[in-house]
Amino acid sequence: MLKIIHFSDIHLSAPLGSPSAFFDKRFIGYLNGAVIRRHAYRQERLEKAIPMILNEKPDVIVFTGDATTCSQPGEFEKALNILKPLIDSKIPILFTPGNHDCYVKDKKCTDALREFRLALTGSEKAPDKFETPECTFLIFHSAVPTSPVLSCGYFSGESLEFLKNECAKKTKPIIALTHFPVVKVEKGISGARRKLYGAESVREFVDSGDIDLVLCGHIHKPYEILDFTGRGEICAGSLTKKGIFRKIIYSDNMFHVENIYT
Repeated sequence: MLKIIHFSDIHLSAPLGSPSAFFDKRFIGYLNGAVIRRHAYRQERLEKAIPMILNEKPDVIVFTGDATTCSQPGEFEKALNILKPLIDSKIPILFTPGNHDCYVKDKKCTDALREFRLALTGSEKAPDKFETPECTFLIFHSAVPTSPVLSCGYFSGESLEFLKNECAKKTKPIIALTHFPVVKVEKGISGARRKLYGAESVREFVDSGDIDLVLCGHIHKPYEILDFTGRGEICAGSLTKKGIFRKIIYSDNMFHVENIYT
């Protein structure tokens, strides 16, 4: 049996730490977080979830991105401080950055993300792979800085080639980790603004059964699109907005998902 805890989109906020932040996308993101989202996204829900996650004694912890509101170093520092008990537990933590973690090209922000991922997971590689006796986890980084009106991602050719090679030598179930949904497709302007470009190519591997399960975030309302064996796509939703994380158990060749509320 394999037990996975999956959470996402905690969107921690901190004051703008650089004068240059007042002249790029960070200023808009900070205002959105400080004014519009301040009461909806509650840090105490994350703080309450930490001992609950540890009490579950999972084999793997999956965090599918958006640790921050606008990729400020102070936000990453705050996230590390809250997540420290998970890091100290030595339970493997798998992380893929979200679009808010890759908000701008500012070097201090990109360095802070790299240091955050290294402190959280011990790895800077993307794409990356993690093995357990039961499953193979493939971790994809598809978030890039975009204009203020976009929150989309791009699945690179390198990631697709990596995925093809791993599926070709598959010997056990593959779980793909992305921030952006692959199976669920949003329509209209909102869908175009928030989509994962290249998702169609990845979705073919889900449809063929080469990818058994996609774990994602980005959409703040949790959902699952699963067949009778539990294969498909699970979105964790936003822990700090919805007060929810997921427990996924793989046993007897089936995936079982359970909601846990803080």
